[in-house]
Amino acid sequence: MCFRSKGTEPRVSAGAEAEPQDHHARYSLWRGSTHLADLVGRFPAGEEEGIAGILRPTPSFGDLVPLVQSRQGLAPGQPVIHAPIPSPPAGDPVPLRRLPPDLTKGLSREQQLILRGTDRGEIDVDVLMLRAEPVPVEPGPLRDLCVEHGITDQMWVLIARFSGEETE
Repeated sequence: MCFRSKGTEPRVSAGAEAEPQDHHARYSLWRGSTHLADLVGRFPAGEEEGIAGILRPTPSFGDLVPLVQSRQGLAPGQPVIHAPIPSPPAGDPVPLRRLPPDLTKGLSREQQLILRGTDRGEIDVDVLMLRAEPVPVEPGPLRDLCVEHGITDQMWVLIARFSGEETE
């Protein structure tokens, strides 16, 4: 069980089997029991609502694509779904599309992306987004952080909004 209330650190439930590779990382990303990445750099933002930052992928990260995963709070059973983020041509609007019925049923627990804290406990999130961006070519703190962690061509950005609801 986990609960997130405004202005406090997220409380977390008991954790997973494997250890994150970076013991200094405050958050890590998992799919089921598979460790996918560590959050190694955070963007300046308040932690009341969520987090945003750069991920350092593990070898298991390989098949992920830019996506949004969300809990459908109004649907029966509050299923968790995800959908790929399309790459639109620059400046063009992106049309909304209805999700296929098989996606609206929700992901199995083993398919869901899970955010974990330093104690490896799950952090309850309503929305989690992954996107890939090029590593900056201009010198600066962001480029330095990427180089320090061996991120050379593209960086993966994680944005997560913490849940304000109690869940089982």
